[in-house]
Amino acid sequence: IPGSISSDEINLAAEGGMDIPETISELGQENIPSGLSDLQALLQTFPLEKGKIAITANDEQVSYYQFDSTFATTNIDKKLMSELLSKEEIKAKNYSLDYIINPNETGLAFVHRGRFELLDAIQDLNPTISKNRFLFDHIETNEIALMNMVRNCYEFPPEDFVTLLYIGFDYIVGIVMKGKSHVKTFPIIITETDPEKKRMAIYSKVILEQDISNTPITQHVILAGEDVSDEDVEFFQKKGFYWDPPKRLELSEIELIEVEEEISNPELMAQYAIPISLAWKILDPKNENFFPSNILPQKIIESQKYFKIAWHGFAVLGAIFVISLWGTFNNLQLKQDITILKKDITMVQVEINHVTRLVDQVNLVKAEMNEVQILIDKVSRLLGDKNQWHYLIKNFSRSFKNNRITWINHLESRLGRFFITGNTTRRRNIIEISKLFPNSTIETITAYEIEDIPLWLFGMTYSYEDPEVILAGKNLTHIPDIVKSYKPIEIDAPDVEISNKEIDIIYSNSLADYFNGEIEIAHNQFVQFIKDYPDHPRSYNARYFVGECLYRMGRIREAVDNFETVLGSEGYKTPDALMMLGNSFERLEDYETALNYWDKLVKLYPENELSKLARYKIANYKG
Repeated sequence: IPGSISSDEINLAAEGGMDIPETISELGQENIPSGLSDLQALLQTFPLEKGKIAITANDEQVSYYQFDSTFATTNIDKKLMSELLSKEEIKAKNYSLDYIINPNETGLAFVHRGRFELLDAIQDLNPTISKNRFLFDHIETNEIALMNMVRNCYEFPPEDFVTLLYIGFDYIVGIVMKGKSHVKTFPIIITETDPEKKRMAIYSKVILEQDISNTPITQHVILAGEDVSDEDVEFFQKKGFYWDPPKRLELSEIELIEVEEEISNPELMAQYAIPISLAWKILDPKNENFFPSNILPQKIIESQKYFKIAWHGFAVLGAIFVISLWGTFNNLQLKQDITILKKDITMVQVEINHVTRLVDQVNLVKAEMNEVQILIDKVSRLLGDKNQWHYLIKNFSRSFKNNRITWINHLESRLGRFFITGNTTRRRNIIEISKLFPNSTIETITAYEIEDIPLWLFGMTYSYEDPEVILAGKNLTHIPDIVKSYKPIEIDAPDVEISNKEIDIIYSNSLADYFNGEIEIAHNQFVQFIKDYPDHPRSYNARYFVGECLYRMGRIREAVDNFETVLGSEGYKTPDALMMLGNSFERLEDYETALNYWDKLVKLYPENELSKLARYKIANYKG
């Protein structure tokens, strides 16, 4: 509670109609819990019984449990209770439990065990200062409150990772989110008191957590907490992270109104992020960005339900009794009428059954007629106007008349389209063949060799030609004449060019699969990229990422060979290759070789960011 409140300020008896003692001492010290005089003064100053009270739970009493969609699809509350609580805890009812579900169907359950001391204190003081009951709302954990602030104040891409670092005097935690979903929470225990060492210890913990999780959790880093200074923000910005420079929590969605001499600045707003989140949620209960969580004890929830029956309530009950009595007698009469109607319905049902059998026979005949019509339609579609298949084959024949080294293997119909496969010794012919009929789609192209002669197997689909176009005698498209006799030494290499922009797109798609966790798919694509474009500048990058994929798939020996190839190229990925070679030999438990690679990285590239991590690993092993 900022400042102190004088007895002159605590004068609500005249205005609020409450029997409030003039001083706290008149209440009797035996009725006031020790150390709660400020709370007494607060509740006397603000008539909160007309509003709501939200409280942050003691984090030491809260336990977290992550689960996914395989855990339970129904009765999640009962499933969590049976899994997380002992029979003694359930019997004592001295707990509160709730959970949140992310859009990707992962979940975070949290259990509060023991008494809510602050909540109990407010209940104890309530009869002393007011005749009315207080209304209690969400009692949230620190992590839920902090995630609510990020969900409300920032718009990150759904695939991006966000880490919120809350640095308090006695409470330091990292909260990892993906978009607006919770991923993980990791506590940070720091014994250092020196500010510089404390910052370095927190930075090391975040980097270690990123290595363990194999995900770029430092894409976006947000700082909050009462122990975050401008020096801390500057320190983490200089260190740098994967994506954006770290920044202090900004409450851009809140309209600030200055009151008297009070000054709101970004540092204070980030310092009081947790209580601000609680107040915001109470004032904006329909905001979908807030996680729906509530760990109020069940007895508190029940005590806030009002159910009273006044004199008019008894009148309504009497009316209900009269109506029920009349309805009972009326129901007996209706039952007699229903019995008579059932007999009539039975007779009608017999007639309906007879008619139904006749209708079934008619429908059977219709179904047979429909099958015949379907067969007729198929024949019509196959023949088309002026025998469309004849037209297609004739068009292909004319196009290949002067071509002895391009041929078709297979032709078939596919739901309004037709499909062909063929071979050619010149890749550019595939483009010309695709122009023979409308709406062509090249589905596959596969290169192979026969006795050192390059060939291409292709497959493509077309739409059938419009019958009116056929009747109009549309000119046929011809493939340019190709030499009739084949000489191997005169065959050119495939010269269908692909732009650098298209190659960059292929590389970017492979890189996206890697960062989305599709490691095996990314590995295959990088390998194919190197094979297809060995001289392209990005082939060097692809070679490095093949090593990372092998490392993450557990194929360490193959990863070592790959990184040594990258190292031999002496490119700009050399520091990364040295770091990953050290990591690989560490996985192989060859710590001496791992230290040699890390030491080489530090000596050759002392200013590189990876050298900092290498020094940290060397120090861990050498003590």
